[in-house]
Amino acid sequence: MKKILFIASCLPVAGILNSCSTRTTATNNYCQSYASKAVAQHQQNLQYQCGFQGLRWNNDLKGQHQWCNSVTPDLAQREHVQREQSLKSCFSQRPPGYIANNQPPIPAQCIDRQQNYTPIRRINSRNHYQNGSTTYQPIIDPKGYIQADLNYDRINDYVFIEQKQKQTRLAFCTSQPRTGQLKRKATRFKIYSEANPTTEISSQRIEYKKGKLLITDQYQEHNWGTDSIQGTYTFVPSLDDLTLTHFAKTSTSGDGYRSNRFEEYDLKRGRYHISATCGQFETGCQNQQTQGQLTPHSRPITLSQSPVSLSAEEPRRYATLHP
Repeated sequence: MKKILFIASCLPVAGILNSCSTRTTATNNYCQSYASKAVAQHQQNLQYQCGFQGLRWNNDLKGQHQWCNSVTPDLAQREHVQREQSLKSCFSQRPPGYIANNQPPIPAQCIDRQQNYTPIRRINSRNHYQNGSTTYQPIIDPKGYIQADLNYDRINDYVFIEQKQKQTRLAFCTSQPRTGQLKRKATRFKIYSEANPTTEISSQRIEYKKGKLLITDQYQEHNWGTDSIQGTYTFVPSLDDLTLTHFAKTSTSGDGYRSNRFEEYDLKRGRYHISATCGQFETGCQNQQTQGQLTPHSRPITLSQSPVSLSAEEPRRYATLHP
């Protein structure tokens, strides 16, 4: 029996939109986006020295576009996801410290040779779900690190982040009295970057302004609100360390079921101030305004010993600052 093949034609009908043309335009727009993402993924493959090869990995924008047009959207999407998963696997094994253009020109005396920490400008963000792989630069400086005369001896000192595998922390390196030689000091301040594609974001910002180092640690969740801590440090030559002089905590309510709260501790002047405003739907709450003198401490709070961070339990000495 002779088989008959029916081919549907896309002919325009008077007064009716040509549905075939509409589908073709939509597919073409999708494939343009697909091809651009495919080339960008290959660029990351090259940049991070992942070593992926084959037809899936290339800079052929036209070829990627033509291939997308020849297959179903579901198949093209699966190909995109496969590349993305391969890159994520590569990133977990090759942190950005291995990328040459991500290593700042930190003097050799400041590098941790013993534990194999590598100075870096940026870290990999964990937001790989929707927006693809991204990088995150905690230190707010075009260079990605801080180069300044912290101890005012006319010799440059350095503040930077360093990484060993998945461990990332803040470090600084200062010139020593009499010799002028640079000496590194690691801190317990851990650097991280997370972004949930739904509601949560956590990050740090580090900057140097007018002789002071400002470290901000922030967490944001859509319904819960925002929590942030900012510590202000100044360098004390006699301690060869950065010492906390000002400390502020801010909490804002996202859903109205908790208070908006602000706490400020001025360690230099020995004063504190706390204010809290009840949330719109918060029950059993009273607005608060408190201020007074801080209890003096015999031991200074230094960055290398007690970092200000939301990612870990606060040191007990911070709790003693509360009235």
